[in-house]
Amino acid sequence: MRLSVSDRVRSLLQNSTLTRTNESLSSHVFAISYELRTGNAHSARAAFERALSADCCKHHVGLWIAYVRFCHARKELRAKAKGVFYRAIQACPWSKDVFMEAFSTLVREMDSAELKSVYATMCEKGLRIHVDMDEFVENWREKMKGVEREKGGKSRKR
Repeated sequence: MRLSVSDRVRSLLQNSTLTRTNESLSSHVFAISYELRTGNAHSARAAFERALSADCCKHHVGLWIAYVRFCHARKELRAKAKGVFYRAIQACPWSKDVFMEAFSTLVREMDSAELKSVYATMCEKGLRIHVDMDEFVENWREKMKGVEREKGGKSRKR
C-alpha cells in the first residue's frame, strides 16, 4: 500500500535537477517556490533547508531572509524563526539586511537583551546604523503601547 502521492515535478527536481552536478541557485529557488505553492509548510521548509545547505546557495542573503520571513509567517514554524535568523547571521555576517530582520520581522519575538546584542554585533562589525538603540527601543515601546490601547478600545466596543 502506497501512502504518498506521486508528484512528477517533485521527483524530477530531486532526481535530476537538484543533484550535486546540476544544482544551481535558480533550480533551488524554483523548488522552493513550487513547494510554497503546492506543498505544505514542512515540505517548503525542507526545500529551504536543502537549498541553504548547497554550496551554491548557503551564503545567499535573499534566501536566508526569505526563510526567516517564511518561518515567522507560519504559526507552526514561528518558534524556529529566531534559530533560522541566527544561522543566517553565521552564513552572511557581512549583510546588514540579515541583521535588520531582528528589528523588523522578529522584533516581537526577541527580548530587549537579544535586540541589544544584535545591535552591538552590528556596531562591532562596522555596519552603518542610523538609529540609536535606546531611541529605537523607546519608539518601539510607545508604538506597542498604542497598539495595546487600540486593541483595548476595540474589545470594549464589542
